[in-house]
Amino acid sequence: SARAAGRSAETAPGGEGSEKEPSSVWRAVCLVPPGRVTSYGEIARALGSRWGPREVGQALKRNPYPVAVPCHRVVRADRSLGGYFGGVAASDPRMCAKVQLLEGEGVRFEASA
Repeated sequence: SARAAGRSAETAPGGEGSEKEPSSVWRAVCLVPPGRVTSYGEIARALGSRWGPREVGQALKRNPYPVAVPCHRVVRADRSLGGYFGGVAASDPRMCAKVQLLEGEGVRFEASA
């Protein structure tokens, strides 16, 4: 599978005592600049101990504002693409859209081994 070769972006902390609401994940993702990617785990760490990478992924899956809330900039820790609105197969139209969005922002992909 393709891997994002772009540099990682730091995510601002969600603050101590912040509620475990999907909107806190969406706000954190908005801090990832175009052309950069971050991982589910990096967002979870930035939000604090209440969040795990899988929970971040589930919150992003429910993102009601795609592209405005750029969940396409979130990838797995190994920099593989992960999913996009429930799609995980490279041929899935949702994953093709994720790749197109990232490429449009200047993210380059390494060839799979």
